[in-house]
Amino acid sequence: MNEQEFWAYCDELRKYPGNYADGDRLPREIVIQMGELLLQKRVSPRAQTTIMMTLAHQWRSKEALKYLKAYNQMQDDEGMRIFTQFAIEECRW
Repeated sequence: MNEQEFWAYCDELRKYPGNYADGDRLPREIVIQMGELLLQKRVSPRAQTTIMMTLAHQWRSKEALKYLKAYNQMQDDEGMRIFTQFAIEECRW
């Protein structure tokens, strides 16, 4: 998944909200694709934060936690590290 495909996927979720209700989990392969995209350096900050929040709501997903933790370790910016830590905590709940 590249950034353009990610935004297209998000648009589909918005167009057909019944396909993804609050609390539903995304398919594992989508979580992995988003996680891989999150770790790429060329992704826009907007996409990064959207992916983080999406992964944060995949409650207790081992894959989502793995990517959020990896992304957190990559951070040089203290503010982004704190934001990512909140996403990790949300995912754990």
